[in-house]
Amino acid sequence: MKQCTKKNVSEDDLLCSCNLDPEIRKSSMRFSFKVWSMALAVSGILLTQAWCTAKAPNPGAQVFGKIPATLAKNWDTSWRETSLSERIRPIDPIGIAYVAKWNELDGFDEKPQPAELTPERRAALIKELENLPPYVKKFLEGNIAAIFTTRELGGSAMAGVAYNDSMQPEFGFLFLDTEMFETPANEWITAKEQTLFAPEAGKTFSIQIEEPGSNTSAAGMRFILLHELGHVASQLSHTMPPFTEEHLSLNSHFAKLSWTTPVVTRFDAEFPERGRVKFYRRPPPFPMSAAKDIYAKLAKTDLPTLYACVDPHEDFAETFALYIHTVLMKKPYTVRLIDSSGEQVLARDRILLQALQKKRETIQGLLNNGWN
Repeated sequence: MKQCTKKNVSEDDLLCSCNLDPEIRKSSMRFSFKVWSMALAVSGILLTQAWCTAKAPNPGAQVFGKIPATLAKNWDTSWRETSLSERIRPIDPIGIAYVAKWNELDGFDEKPQPAELTPERRAALIKELENLPPYVKKFLEGNIAAIFTTRELGGSAMAGVAYNDSMQPEFGFLFLDTEMFETPANEWITAKEQTLFAPEAGKTFSIQIEEPGSNTSAAGMRFILLHELGHVASQLSHTMPPFTEEHLSLNSHFAKLSWTTPVVTRFDAEFPERGRVKFYRRPPPFPMSAAKDIYAKLAKTDLPTLYACVDPHEDFAETFALYIHTVLMKKPYTVRLIDSSGEQVLARDRILLQALQKKRETIQGLLNNGWN
C-alpha cells in the first residue's frame, strides 16, 4: 500500500476566505475518490462560521464545455454498440487532456499515463461490474462511454460528463488508477479514513465494506466506481446543481436536506468539528482518541459517512454508493475502534437509518425513473 504525500497545511490556512490555497482544494492523493465536484473548490471547509459574502467560483466552469472530453461531439458514438468490458481501456489523448486540466487546477504534479490492467485484474473488475444490480449495470452500459485505466491519475478514481451543443449532459466517463488494485477493499477504505485520525498507541481503527471472503481489490474498485457513478447520475438526472455553473450553489432538493450553504450543514452547531473533517491532511485533524466523539456527533446527522461531510456533492455520491452497496447488495459498512476496553462499533450501515429515509427515497426515485 502506497502512502499519501501532502504538504503540511495549518489550521490557520483554512479559516480565511473564498480564495483557497490549491493544496486545500485537493480532494485526494493515492487513496482518494478524486472527483471534480465542488470539493475541488471548497473541500468541505467551513469558512469561519458562515458562507463567504462573495460566492465561491466553481472550478468546473473552467472545464465543462471547454475541454474536448466534456463535449459529446468529440466522442465516437460507436461506444454505445460496444460491451462494457470493451470500454475498459487505457486512457487516450482526450482523457489525458481532461485529467491534466484538473491536475493543473488542483496543483497536482501527476501527469496521467496509459496503463493496462493485468488479465487477472481485468477479469476481476469485469466480474464485479457484472454482479451489480441489473438496473445499475444497465445505467453503466447506457451512459458510461469509457472506463479509462491510467497511472499518475492523482487519485484512485475520477469521473467526467460530456455535454451536447445545448450544454445538457449526455453521458459520463470514468477513470481508474491501476495502482488501486494493489489494495483490498477493507484495507483501502480504512487507510482513507485513518487520514482523519492520528495514530495512538493501543488504538486500532478499521472499516469493513466486505466480508473476508470477498475482500478483494476489485471489490474496492467497484465501491469507488459506485461513488463516481453517483456524480455522473447526479448530473444526468439533474438531481444536483450542474457542474457547469459559474458559482457554487445549493439549487437542489437533495442538497437542502442537509446543507444550508455549499459549505455549511444544518448540524454544524451540534457537530462543530464537521468543518474540520478533511481527508489526506498532514498531520491528521483529529487524534485517534477523538474518533468515538466524532462518530457520536455524526450519528446525530443525516450524513451517511464522514466523507459525506465534505460538501453536498460528496454527500450525494456517498449516499448513492451506499444505497447500492448496502441497501441493494446487502454489503456492510461498519466502523470499529479497538482499544484497551475492547472493540467498539462506532457506526454500522448508517444508510439504513430512519434519518436517511428521504435520501434513500431520492436514490430509489432515480432508479425507478431510469436515471435520466
